Amino acid sequence: MPLGLFALILPPLLFAAGAPHLSPASVSLLGAAELPTAVICSVLILGEHLTSSQWIGIVIILIGIFYPIYRSSKTAPVANVQQNDLS
Repeated sequence: MPLGLFALILPPLLFAAGAPHLSPASVSLLGAAELPTAVICSVLILGEHLTSSQWIGIVIILIGIFYPIYRSSKTAPVANVQQNDLS
């Protein structure tokens, strides 16, 4: 019973309750990060063993999450800071 409550019932309810208070980009980022987080926690906390194809899948998901963030940070315009010339 506790496993069902904490693994299957509470996470979707809490996610649905918090989603209206976040931006759509944050909601999609959190939704995409759910699976890698659960898998990594199961490896670290429960001692689960993953195959290499499962690790590759986790890496692909993480790349899919972080690459758009990295790319948008590189293409974002940088504010033009002017320095006063005292001479």
